[in-house]
Amino acid sequence: MGIEVSSETQPGDILGDYKETVLGMIPKYWNLTKLGDHVEDLIVPMRDKPKQFRGQIPWCRIDDINGKYLCTSKNGYFVDKDTISKMNLKVFPKGTVICSCSANLGICAIAENPLITNQTFIGIVPKNTFDTEFLYYLMISYAKRLQLLSTGTTISYLPKDKFENFIVVKPPLNEQRKIAAILSAGYSILTSNRISRPSLPLLPGPAPAGRTESSGSPIVPSSRMSPSSAVEWRHDCSAPALPILRFPCDPVIVSA
Repeated sequence: MGIEVSSETQPGDILGDYKETVLGMIPKYWNLTKLGDHVEDLIVPMRDKPKQFRGQIPWCRIDDINGKYLCTSKNGYFVDKDTISKMNLKVFPKGTVICSCSANLGICAIAENPLITNQTFIGIVPKNTFDTEFLYYLMISYAKRLQLLSTGTTISYLPKDKFENFIVVKPPLNEQRKIAAILSAGYSILTSNRISRPSLPLLPGPAPAGRTESSGSPIVPSSRMSPSSAVEWRHDCSAPALPILRFPCDPVIVSA
C-alpha cells in the first residue's frame, strides 16, 4: 500500500515507512533490481557511419536531442532499409529509452518513432514492469553514477554488461506512472516560456537538509539548468532516494 500524505503531514511522521539501501532511503515496499532484469533488449549501435544518407529512417547523434523525445535528425541524416540491411544497423523501436554511454553519460531521450543512432548511445527497451517515462527520468537522475562507473583514459565509456548489472530502484508500476506524471509537469514548466515559481505536489518523504521549513517548496540550483538535468535523485541519508524537481527560477535555498 502507498503512504497517505496530507498537507499537515510532517517529515518525521513517515520516516518509519522507509528503509535504507545502497541508493539511499526508499519506501519499504520498493525494490532494488538490476536494470537487465527488466528490459526486453539493450541495443548497442554499430560503429560505422553510413556512407550515404537517403531514405526515411533517422540516423541520430547527440546534438539531435533537444528535449524528452527524439524523432528526427536535424542534419538531414536518413537511411533506407537497404542500407540498414547491408550495414546491419540497429534500429531502436518506438518507446526505446536512449541513454548516452560515452563521453557525457546520462543524456537521455525517448524514441518517438523507429530510429538509429551512432555509438554514443545504448538503447534500453523496457519490459512492461517499467514505465517508459519513469525509466527516462530515472536514467537521467543516475547520470553521475553512470559517469563514475565508466572507464577510458580520454573518453568515458560504459559497456553493455555494466548497464545490464546496473542497480536501479523499482517502485510499483502504478507509482512509477504517478512519479513520471509529476516530473513531466515540472518538465513542461521548464520547457515553456512561463518560467515562474511552480506549485507542484512533491513526493512524500523527510525534508532534505537545507529545505526551508516544510512548505513543500522545490529544491532549486544555483545556476540555470537544461531540462535534461532537471531531476535529481538523492543518495544521502537526509532524504529518501526519490526524484526531486529542480527549477532554474528561484534563489538558492540549499547548499551544494
